[in-house]
Formats: sequence, C-alpha cells, structure tokens
Amino acid sequence: MTFLLPVLPLPGGEDAPRLRLVPAARGEMLLDLHASADGSRLLSTSYRKASRSYAPRLWDARRQLVLAVLPGHAGQILESGFSPDGKTAFTLSSELVLLWDALRGREIGRFAARPSERLVDAEFAADGTLGFGTSAGRIVTLKGAESREIATVAGSVRAFATAPDGSRFAAATVNGLELVGRDGTKNALPAIKSVWELHFSPDSSRLLASRAGTLDWSGDRIDGYANLLDATGTVLATRPHAVAGRGPGTVQGGADFVAGGALFW
Repeated sequence: MTFLLPVLPLPGGEDAPRLRLVPAARGEMLLDLHASADGSRLLSTSYRKASRSYAPRLWDARRQLVLAVLPGHAGQILESGFSPDGKTAFTLSSELVLLWDALRGREIGRFAARPSERLVDAEFAADGTLGFGTSAGRIVTLKGAESREIATVAGSVRAFATAPDGSRFAAATVNGLELVGRDGTKNALPAIKSVWELHFSPDSSRLLASRAGTLDWSGDRIDGYANLLDATGTVLATRPHAVAGRGPGTVQGGADFVAGGALFW
C-alpha cells in the first residue's frame, strides 16, 4: 500500500507542495506524518488493524527506507513531531511521551504520566526542549533524559503551546488561559475561556487563542472567536470565526500564524 502526502517543498520555492510516496504495510492505516525541517526524515504513525496497535516509524525520506520502528507505547499515539533542527523527535500518548534520536532512531528520554493523569499537547522550543501539559495541570519540560516540572496551573490542561524561543508556555483550562514563564511565573487570564487551540508566533511575541462557537435553532449565532495576545497577555485583537450552516452544534474554527500575518477560519 502506498500513500501520497505533501510533505516536501519543490526546488522552486519553500511553499510549493511536493508529493512524497510513503510505503505502508498491508492492513495498516496511516494516521499521521511529519517531515523534518530539512526533509531528510519522516515520522509516521499507523494503526495495525490485526493487532490493534500503533506503529510509529522513523524513515529516511530520500531513500524511502524505515530506519526504526519506535517501540514503547501501549496506547494510541496522539501527537508526534520533530524538533526545529530535525535532530530529535517525539511521540506522545495519553500515558507516555518519548524522545528519539532522529538520526539513529534510539530512545533518549521519556516521561510517564501519573496514575489517572493524561498527557496533553506537546511542542518543541528552538533549543530542542519539549514542553507539554497534563490533565493534572502540570506544565512539564523534557530535554534528553532530564524532565522538569515548571509549574501547576488551575485545572486540567486542554490546550497547550510552547513559545519557539522557550521563554514561556501557554495552557488553556476550564478556568481560563495561563501564561507560564520558563522560571515558573504565571499570568492568569480567567476572562479567556473555552480555548481549544493555541499557537505562538515564530518570534514568540504573539499568541493566538481560539475557542469553539455554537449555533442555535434561531439562526446562525456565532460566539466562537480567536484572540490575538501579546507576550504580557494583553488582547490586541479579537476575530470571530466565520461559520456557515444552521442548527445547533459546536463550531470549531481556528487560527494560526502564516508568513506575513495570521490566518483565521
């Protein structure tokens, strides 16, 4: 079985899509795929139907060879990715996050959740430090074999982001949004609630916080929006999510940074 996925740029420009053939074994369903920044490595996650297990693999992208099948996770892989320099990769399930040497495919670090705790959202900083949140409100970093608990926020973390420069983290809970410094200092923003997606700008100076909206039977009532904040937590702008259709339900719009600005949907 072969999948076609746009993962590498064409020679004509960084933004031009390119189709990469990714082989997969029969009886597997490809769930996720990431490319390292230089395009030399791929990280795929597949679901094996027969054994009901998950198979993260590290690939040599140019030769289309599997360098390693990454063991260790008993449950579903929820998230994965490469560090900005492409030297490290991570795989995350609700119980365990693993760090991998992306050149050789060997494990170099791990962090296990406590009993009844779940791991939520992980993201690398530019220096290769992985930040993530937990359902117990813990903000944790992992670099190599060294883990560090930065702070505990009020409530279960539902969305999380790491600033590219590693200076701060953003965590959304049912109690609002909290900005957490690398030194553990916290800035609580209780007015910004129901956030389900967070993104820092490439220069770490801005944060986009998106919340879901709702529709009711009386027509299209949209109360979902994205807040643009600065590094101190000051709201610079608010944009509603544009939604079509009628009837009750949850509307999941979003926002992210793109070249030259921000994209809202």
